[in-house]
Amino acid sequence: MQNEKEVVILQQESSEMKTIGRHIDYILQHAERVVIPGIGCVEAHVERAGYMPELSGWQSPRRTFTFDPARVSGDASIARSISRRDGVAQERAEQIVAESVARMQASLREEGSVALGHAGRLSVLGDGTLSFRPSAEAWLSPGYMWLPDVAVPMISVKPDDEYETEEAGAERFDWSRALQRTGRVAACLLVALVAGWVVMNNLDSDRPENYASIVSTSPKTENLLPMPGASESTLVLVVNRHEDAYVPVEPEAAEAAPTGDYLLIVASLNSQAEAEKFISRYPQLPLGIVNSDGRYRVYAADGASFAEAAAAKSRPEIAAVFESAWVYKK
Repeated sequence: MQNEKEVVILQQESSEMKTIGRHIDYILQHAERVVIPGIGCVEAHVERAGYMPELSGWQSPRRTFTFDPARVSGDASIARSISRRDGVAQERAEQIVAESVARMQASLREEGSVALGHAGRLSVLGDGTLSFRPSAEAWLSPGYMWLPDVAVPMISVKPDDEYETEEAGAERFDWSRALQRTGRVAACLLVALVAGWVVMNNLDSDRPENYASIVSTSPKTENLLPMPGASESTLVLVVNRHEDAYVPVEPEAAEAAPTGDYLLIVASLNSQAEAEKFISRYPQLPLGIVNSDGRYRVYAADGASFAEAAAAKSRPEIAAVFESAWVYKK
């Protein structure tokens, strides 16, 4: 019976996660707080890097989550996320949030705890107060998840007598080796100077054969060149194009900007490079990129209205690949 009860609780929590839990996770990835109406507010805080004696090293900066039960309204970010994700009106999205919150409150009363997405778990203590236990899911903070902690090993301190021994050894200088190295360097320089002097004195740059010319510099052969037209020989020029020769390249057509105000978004990324890499995975689809609010969104279609852009989601080539596409207004 106990195992069956735990299975029911997990199934209920899985249903809530599918309803608003994933929207809580998405909002916390891009914002500092999210308000769950009627329950409270989950806030993200950045901890600076600092030395941790228990870790014997430096802890990298990271985000942690806290819960404020006093802030239960004033934020409709979950409803807006559901409206954008499912393509429903704002009123219907607020109704979905209210139904999900009611089930979460019932789970708190009956089971004593409920998961707030992947940010943590909210529990009811014996005196009726709420207790929040944050999770350690690093993917909720993509800007910090790649920063590792740095271990700092202890530095061993040498005894004073070892330092005195090293200083005494530094004072003893081997003059014989220094003179040998200096002699070898001087000999190399002398050989280089002599070789250069010999080469320079044997170069005769004024010799006629050192110059390129179409006529001979010898007076005996000046009249041996045939006049133009006097020879019956045929001059054939064979021109080959080298591999590095100039080859005209037609410029690629620039990507057309979306004409509609509503875009069917299939991905929202942090940089232009990530967006282009995402598009390269789907060469069969005419995907585009739009930069707005610091995000690089990849869209598969556009339209003049919300309904026109949402209708493109049912196209076979889009529905087969991007089942979770949503409509975004520029």
